[in-house]
Parts: sequence; structure tokens; C-alpha cells
Amino acid sequence: MVDLSKYKALFLSESGEHLQSMNDCVLKLEQGNYDQETIAQAFRNAHSIKGMAASMGYTEIRDLAHSMEDLFDQLRQKERSVDPSLVEILFKATDKIETMLKEIKQDKPLSQDGVEIQNSIRELIKKKPAETPEAKPGKTAKEKKNEPP
Repeated sequence: MVDLSKYKALFLSESGEHLQSMNDCVLKLEQGNYDQETIAQAFRNAHSIKGMAASMGYTEIRDLAHSMEDLFDQLRQKERSVDPSLVEILFKATDKIETMLKEIKQDKPLSQDGVEIQNSIRELIKKKPAETPEAKPGKTAKEKKNEPP
């Protein structure tokens, strides 16, 4: 069996960078920036996190990143448009991965509640709308907050 502990710091550093980049991409999506480069970058970040987590044996992170990758792929293929619920679940997922990376750094067992987020993403993927010619902007969280009740 290979001792992966010597790679832990590198995994945390690289995953943290990819996670920050992915979070920045989701923020751009929330703000209405739906360009293909932003979506492709988010897809690559999720793919990289998935692969690194798989190599290190962190199946919880691998599985959550994989579901995110699939959702970004639907955006990339223009099979779905960005909407507030999609952005919300992506932010929940990035927050959860960040929490799990902190748990790894602190040598704590990984929390299992990421499965709930992963299942929500999988449900969203299954409900994919008909192919859309172009993603349509939704309201940002700030705009929704300022709406009358």
C-alpha cells in the first residue's frame, strides 16, 4: 500500500486553488456572466478536484466534485441555462468541499453530509430542461434580496 500522507499538503494546496477558481466562476455565473470560458474553467476545476481526490482516496470529495462536473458539462453543452437554484446548489457544493478540505487538514474524518448536496445536484441533472440555444441570466442573490415580499 502506498503512503499518500506525503502528498496531503500538495493535494490541499492544489485543491484549494481549484476550489477558489471554481467559486469565482460560480460568482460570475450568479452575476450574469455566462461566457463559455467561465463555464469551461469551472468544469476543468471540478474535473481536477475530482481526479486529485480520487487519487488520494477521498471518495466524498471525488463524488461531490463529479456531480458538479456533470452539471457544469450540461451548461457547457448548452443543455441547461443558469438559474438561481443552480447557482445556489453550486455554492453549497463549493462550501462543502471547502469544509471537507479543512477537515483533511485537521486530520478529522470527513463529514458525510455532502451526499445530500450531491443528491440535490443529481436530481437537478436528471430534470435537465430541453436544450436551450443560450443561457438566460437570472437574478443575483442581491437582486432577489431586494425584491418586495
